[in-house]
This record gives sequence, C-alpha cells and structure tokens, in this order.
Amino acid sequence: MTKRDKVGDLVARSDNTNRKKSVRDRVLQRKKILTTWMKEGVPDNKRSELPRSLRQAADWSDDELGIHRIKSPNDFTKTHPVWGKQVSEIASLITLLVRSTRGPVRKHKNDASFVRKVESQELEAQLVSTVSQWHSERYEALSQKARADSADSRSAQLLEENRKKDEEIADLRGQLLQRVGLKSV
Repeated sequence: MTKRDKVGDLVARSDNTNRKKSVRDRVLQRKKILTTWMKEGVPDNKRSELPRSLRQAADWSDDELGIHRIKSPNDFTKTHPVWGKQVSEIASLITLLVRSTRGPVRKHKNDASFVRKVESQELEAQLVSTVSQWHSERYEALSQKARADSADSRSAQLLEENRKKDEEIADLRGQLLQRVGLKSV
C-alpha cells in the first residue's frame, strides 16, 4: 500500500465519519423541531411546510430551523440499524402533528404521554452520548499519560547512557594524555 493510498483511506474514513455525524444531526434536528411543535404547536408560518410523510420529512429543508435535506433515502427509514428508532419517533410525531393541524386543535392524553416518552428517550440518548464521550476522552487521556510515561522512562535511560559515555570519553582522553608526545586538543 503506497503512501497515497493510506492518505486516501484516511480521507475516505474521515468523510464517512462526517457523513454519519451529519445524518445523525439532521435526524435529531428534525426530531427536536417536531417535538417542540408537538408541545407548543406548529407556528402558523410553518404549517404549510409541515411534512406529511417520511419522504417529505427527508426532503424537508429549512435554513431558519437548521433543517437540511437528507439525501440518501436509505438513511431515513424506520428499519435503519442506527437511526431507525428516531425515524419511527419522527413518523409518530408527524402523524400526531398532521392530525392536530387538520381541524380544531385537540389535546389527547396519548399526545402528552408520547411527548414525555420522546423527551425521556432524548434525555437517555443524551446521557448515553455523554457517557460515551467521557469514556473516549478518558481513554485518550490514559493513552497520552502512558506515552508520556514511556517517553520519560526512555529519556532517563538515554541520559544515563550519555553519562556513562561521557565517563568513558573522559577516561579515554586521560589514557591518551598519558601517552608520550600527544597533546590535548
């Protein structure tokens, strides 16, 4: 594998990581907006933009709300291994919001419990994310400490070797000066 291939692999992996993060952010932003609208109601100026299906939700783009289109339909499905749960919740929110915007606004007992459930799940996801971040930061800190300890140990070893070499050089100079006709330079 050439150096160019390695660099290409790193760039490809970085793009894929950013893409996954971007899709996650886009899904979570949709869920956040729809949950807010579920609690506070859909603003009048946004009623016409309210998605009526998952396909419309994937194509939904609104810079004011920070929502950008999800290009791959495969990433925005209820069966997606990573985001399927959030997409299912988005579908439920869309159904409830569409139902509530059709006619007179009605509050259902299930709506409030659903909102509480979604909020609970959001908090749990936030906790999992925070714990995961803490573990990765801790691992990185421990790795850095191990590298620093290793470097300190190697530095001490090299200083000891240099001290021994300096002693040997001084001894050899002394032996050379004892020889007849040699001068120190």
